Amino acid sequence: MEYELLDTGVFNGDRYFDVFVEVAKQSPEDLLIQISAINRGPASASLQVLPTLSSRIRIVTSAGIVLQTRFAATFPGPAPV
Repeated sequence: MEYELLDTGVFNGDRYFDVFVEVAKQSPEDLLIQISAINRGPASASLQVLPTLSSRIRIVTSAGIVLQTRFAATFPGPAPV
């Protein structure tokens, strides 16, 4: 029998978070990412989310100008858990 995630007991008591990541393109140059976390446990709990993005896109123009990817973030504030 194969060892499964449920066999570890991490879901005992139904204390876990569902985390959803939604990605959409607003324009050819804008990528929008929304991360939502839902507490499935019976009591309030805090969760720290550290999204990590990386890009290897680097463009050098014929004039020798280097263009690199920019990241910007907006945070609406903590949502009630």
